[in-house]
Amino acid sequence: METIAGNAAVHRIYSDYLKSYGDRLSGSDQAKMQQMIDKGAPSSVDRLRLLKRMARQIHSDPETRRQLTGDDEDRLKAFDARPNTMTAGAALDFLGAFDPGRPFLMIHGAWTNPDNIETMAAKGVIVTHQAGSNQRLSSGIAPIWDYAKAGVSVTLGIDGAASNDGISVFSTMKAAWNLQNMDYLDSVQVSRFLDAWPFIRAATLEGA
Repeated sequence: METIAGNAAVHRIYSDYLKSYGDRLSGSDQAKMQQMIDKGAPSSVDRLRLLKRMARQIHSDPETRRQLTGDDEDRLKAFDARPNTMTAGAALDFLGAFDPGRPFLMIHGAWTNPDNIETMAAKGVIVTHQAGSNQRLSSGIAPIWDYAKAGVSVTLGIDGAASNDGISVFSTMKAAWNLQNMDYLDSVQVSRFLDAWPFIRAATLEGA
């Protein structure tokens, strides 16, 4: 999500800058900037297609291909042929990211769906939820309740003071709890499943 949003922002900045100040640039700089713009706004590319494009780029570049094992190369080839209807979780699993022998830590995990959550639970994926940062940056609300019901381990993170306006595990616990109440608009129902204990665990044992 952050990569696509960031690329879209850069594309917009380049477009606006070239339109307003292009006449101040050298011909070479104008051409380079226009080349970047002509690639198209990444915001029009969904996450799976972006992943497939990256896989194609890695496989087609001689320098990066030399660093691949035979299995990696075969997997990238096969991945490019997969349908564009795959979920992000299924795509990551296909690429070998969700290896039970090497636990995958998903940072934020704010945007997902039931299919992804089912895959994550089956493969032992761990989510680190930055509630304070997600509020500060308007990044969305992680479905902690759904993760917990599916058996996905959830930890709490800070994401740094620059995007959180402070570093406090207690504030993060409170923010995580309040976000679930806001998301589901039913504090009574949420509290039946998510009392204080899951948040204490997320801030201590699960993170450890």
